[in-house]
Amino acid sequence: MPNKRLLNLSLIGVFLLCMGCSTPLSKTLTDKGPANVHTTSDFSGPLPISSRVIKGQLDNGMTYLIRQNNTPEKRAEIRLIVKAGSILEDDNQQGFAHFVEHMAFNGTEDFDKQEIVEYVESIGMKFGAHLNAYTSFNETVYKLQIPSDEAGALEKGIHILENWAHKIKFDALEIDKERGVVLEEMRARQGAGWRVFNKQLPIIYQDSQYALRLPIGNKESIEHGAHQDLVRFYKDWYRPELMALVAVGDFDPNQVQALFETYFSSIEMAPSRNKQRPSYFIPDNAAPLVTIETDPELTRTTVEIQIKQTLIEPVTYTQYYQTLVSQLFIDMLNGRFGEATLAPKAPVISAGSSFGRFRADKSAFTLAATAKPKKSKEVVAFLLTELNRVLQHGFTQSELDRFKQSVLSKLDNAAKEIDTTQSSRLANEYVRHIVKGESIAGIDHYYTIGKKFLPLITLDEVNAIDETWFTAKNRIIKIAAPESDKSSLPSKVELLALISSDTTTSHCLSR
Repeated sequence: MPNKRLLNLSLIGVFLLCMGCSTPLSKTLTDKGPANVHTTSDFSGPLPISSRVIKGQLDNGMTYLIRQNNTPEKRAEIRLIVKAGSILEDDNQQGFAHFVEHMAFNGTEDFDKQEIVEYVESIGMKFGAHLNAYTSFNETVYKLQIPSDEAGALEKGIHILENWAHKIKFDALEIDKERGVVLEEMRARQGAGWRVFNKQLPIIYQDSQYALRLPIGNKESIEHGAHQDLVRFYKDWYRPELMALVAVGDFDPNQVQALFETYFSSIEMAPSRNKQRPSYFIPDNAAPLVTIETDPELTRTTVEIQIKQTLIEPVTYTQYYQTLVSQLFIDMLNGRFGEATLAPKAPVISAGSSFGRFRADKSAFTLAATAKPKKSKEVVAFLLTELNRVLQHGFTQSELDRFKQSVLSKLDNAAKEIDTTQSSRLANEYVRHIVKGESIAGIDHYYTIGKKFLPLITLDEVNAIDETWFTAKNRIIKIAAPESDKSSLPSKVELLALISSDTTTSHCLSR
């Protein structure tokens, strides 16, 4: 087998099988398909939406996804998705996307303060477990689980979502009272992982809006931000063309569709809501971005290196084919890492690789390991050695055959369990479809595609992954360690020197 070009990098993760959770690709593909794929009308073009899903759009631009699913019985999962998060905040609004989410539970036009929580608890549900919300960089999602056999409960739940969409009150007294609640949540997050992430954030998202807009916000804005700026965020971004609805559960989908029409069709885009939603991206970096952080409360040292790639969601058959190629590469590489970690002198507790979404317009190939105490330098060498062995010599046909069968078996098993999939899992999948554009072709169809495509994938295709993934630019190197391990950690200069001194891989980094 010809030698492969080599790489001298390192990090961890889990490459998720595309069971409704998609994996981004690293190069632009056309819909003509790989050379050895005989595309037909059934296996070319865009991936379909599962026939089990009703997808629609109201006249005001609000979209919805509905699916009948009877696991668990007599329950419904409903979601309001707002494609607005902390990334859209002005400088004087930092933390206000999250603050708006809090205010949704402090009174709306149709539900007084605590009435929503009290109602949900009166029908046997619990705040937190069945009634909740979250705010991220790009979205805010409100979640309700409702007993679908309770008279009027499903309609009441949808009515609650409608109030959150455009009827939050923002009572001045309640805003000021809620400041303390948000600040307490901010304080509660001040654990080791949070502190380390806050140090890493400006480095891993360098020169991007993401480095400046952590969803929790900042103390100054939460304590002293103006009421009108909080309300302005709500009016600017909570508008129908930026919102979507999801309902999955044991119900009549036609009834849910009618309720969506009844409660949400009347929401109009007011003239004041014409603010253009900007798009923010992660810039390329020519030199490696390095962050080495310690914290006294950390208990283990982790070593990570990522290589950012252009993001493509697999929404066509051709892209899904390439996703399967990528899946096989990652699975086989993780098989090699699994064997290597069993060696008595291995400096790692665990090690692995992944390929998936990074942030915004980027995905990333990732290697990572949890180091044994005081072994961070050795971990870097360990990861590079195992990866370079693969890149130099490639995988074997027997490995490919074995992992092809493994992927197909996982798809088969998941397809057999399609009627027992939890509604909450499906609802979360549909939220990702709305927010991130992930495919929702359905596991039964992914299994059909897998049976078609997996036999066609060649060893050369899998071994050629390095031609697009492993580049000298766009690298991020992260080490996080207990304070007690600080003396054994490499400095930034030493870490870069350690990587560049790997003579077996130096030519790869120069391309």
